[in-house]
Amino acid sequence: MIQDREFKDLIFNEFSNIGKCLSSPRRIEILDLLISGPKSVEKLASITQMSVANVSKHLQTLLHANLVIYTKEKNYVYYQLANEKVIDFLAMFYKISENQCNCLLYTSDAADDSLRVD
Repeated sequence: MIQDREFKDLIFNEFSNIGKCLSSPRRIEILDLLISGPKSVEKLASITQMSVANVSKHLQTLLHANLVIYTKEKNYVYYQLANEKVIDFLAMFYKISENQCNCLLYTSDAADDSLRVD
């Protein structure tokens, strides 16, 4: 039988794996790109302007946290978000980020106002 402390250690370790995924702007970008549907490693590398090896390493971290899944078709590997809950999680993450980060509080309207010359 698992003890309370062991259970907490296990569950918080899993939570920290997701936190690790969010600690990299590149991994967040990859997750964001996968919202629109499955993409090959090569396509993700092209869009993000990273090497295939670098994208693959980021995808392995996301896979370890169960945020993405993959399928193989011939010589290509396609990644997609693991399920709809990941999309919901990202939407909430973006909302929290918008509320908490001063740098994101400036809308395009505010940027337009600051650029106007009267």
